[in-house]
Amino acid sequence: MNIAILIMAAGLGRRFRQHGGGNKLLAEIDGIPLLSHTLHQALETGEDVYVVTRPEEANIHSLLQGCQRIDCQSDGLGESIAAGVRATAEYQGWIIALGDMPWLQTSSYQAVITALKSSPIVRPVVHGQPGHPVGFSQAFLCAAGGVKK
Repeated sequence: MNIAILIMAAGLGRRFRQHGGGNKLLAEIDGIPLLSHTLHQALETGEDVYVVTRPEEANIHSLLQGCQRIDCQSDGLGESIAAGVRATAEYQGWIIALGDMPWLQTSSYQAVITALKSSPIVRPVVHGQPGHPVGFSQAFLCAAGGVKK
């Protein structure tokens, strides 16, 4: 199954900025931008990784080694996901992850990828709570009416 990992990084991070934090995805953990931690875990799966980001975010773009960029002037997460899926419509499935989840492990991505091979939609549950990342296959996309080009 041909799967793309879509990392959502087009949000404005308004709450973080309101508290003087600047761009949340560039905040450092152990001297490394938060987004870089997220990307490292996703890239370790060996799957194709795409980052949905704003076209003006040059500082984010500079972190995307090994990933492909999808530009989106997003007004919300749903719009970002749709842009990512539209740009990668040739894949059979998608893993959706948020750029601000640096502690999400490669093994979590791999568990969702494995489960996606036998289920059209996957969402992990951790200690009884819905978790991340989520995944869905083209079968689910088609059932929902597809994505407009």
